[in-house]
Amino acid sequence: MRLKKKRKPFTLFKKETQSGPVWYARFWNEASRCYAVARSTGVFAEGKKERRYEAEQTAREMLPQLSFNPPQPEKPFIKYLEDFWTPGSPYIQEAALVKKRPLALAYI
Repeated sequence: MRLKKKRKPFTLFKKETQSGPVWYARFWNEASRCYAVARSTGVFAEGKKERRYEAEQTAREMLPQLSFNPPQPEKPFIKYLEDFWTPGSPYIQEAALVKKRPLALAYI
């Protein structure tokens, strides 16, 4: 039996932006056993060492502020459609706000 590998709380990667390459941190969620959240550190990758140490420090500061939302149970597709088209559903309410009038019951 293989032991579970202890993961680092985050990994760094560079992403090219219009302003230049920026360090991003991808954070590990132990509960779901996957990298769940990626955030920009705001540190540009420039210079000889590309400011990696500074990006790591920024990611460590971001770590306590993260919250991993628990995974939502998957809903069967038919149930999703039924909930989508019931009067009072979030979609129906939002459509009424956007169109500035409620949807007709015959349409729903």
